[in-house]
Amino acid sequence: MLHAGKTRLDDFMTISNERAVGRPQTVIVEVTAKNGKLDLLDGMKRRFLNSPQVQQCYHVTGEADFILIINTRDMDEYTSLTRQLFFKEGNVRSFRTCVMMEEVKSAGPIPL
Repeated sequence: MLHAGKTRLDDFMTISNERAVGRPQTVIVEVTAKNGKLDLLDGMKRRFLNSPQVQQCYHVTGEADFILIINTRDMDEYTSLTRQLFFKEGNVRSFRTCVMMEEVKSAGPIPL
């Protein structure tokens, strides 16, 4: 199915080897908001959505409000990104970073 602004190629094209394209650093980040007001959370969602380094973003239940999967060239790029996404723009109470050491399984068939 085609979506507005997308081509068929966009629906099928992914890059599965981050190292091959010079972006080997994968980081999983738990983000906790200061304020749960909908407009502030929507602002955070837009910020994460508009960041090309954020590969996946989930609004979740539990202690954190968001789980982000981020891909960067190195930790220097990640550090700069944290300043932009979490400090400069606001409404972030805290964030916790987990650096991926090894990909064991990233996708699989959905059980039916």
